Amino acid sequence: MVGCFQDEVFGVFAARPLPPSSSPRASAASCPPPGHLYARGWIEPQSPVDGRSLKAATLDQSLNLGRSARDDGMADFSIRMNNRLQFSNCETPHIPTSRPHEETLIVELNGDLLTITARRADGGLGSRIYAQRAIDLPEASIFTILPELPSHVRDGSFFSARGTIAILATHRDGRRRLRAVGTDKNSGQCHGWIFDAIEEAGPGSNRA
Repeated sequence: MVGCFQDEVFGVFAARPLPPSSSPRASAASCPPPGHLYARGWIEPQSPVDGRSLKAATLDQSLNLGRSARDDGMADFSIRMNNRLQFSNCETPHIPTSRPHEETLIVELNGDLLTITARRADGGLGSRIYAQRAIDLPEASIFTILPELPSHVRDGSFFSARGTIAILATHRDGRRRLRAVGTDKNSGQCHGWIFDAIEEAGPGSNRA
């Protein structure tokens, strides 16, 4: 039996042998044709369509730049996270159908707007998921993934999706943790996916 995997997050699909105990739902029959790029632009670095730098675009992405810290919810941050990506189907997106794939994400919170950007193996940036703050809990903030950009934001790296993100304020060693379940149709077919990410520790993280 073979399964459907890719070398980069949301990148090129490939069929690889699966161990006998693997789920038959992750079969090669679900793979797009060889070389097919899943999720437009996810592994290709793109600049905001108005030609400005990523840093400048990020400033405009905030729905409320004045609220850099708040007593009733999570304050702004910019961190690098190690993510375990697993794929699923759209009927039950919270149930994984593939083995974990390791990747690096850049996660930023500006006011009520959360962005998750894929970081490629060569250090370049890929597509970007946007999410809106929905609920603040004592130890977590919940965000709704946006299928469309906010009206005042322009970003050529936007990745359209639907789903929910939870940012846990602290891990057992003080690092933030991110959990997400989402779906998208950027390849023409519906795909589900699960993120389980933890903030990188030490001077290598770009914690704000």
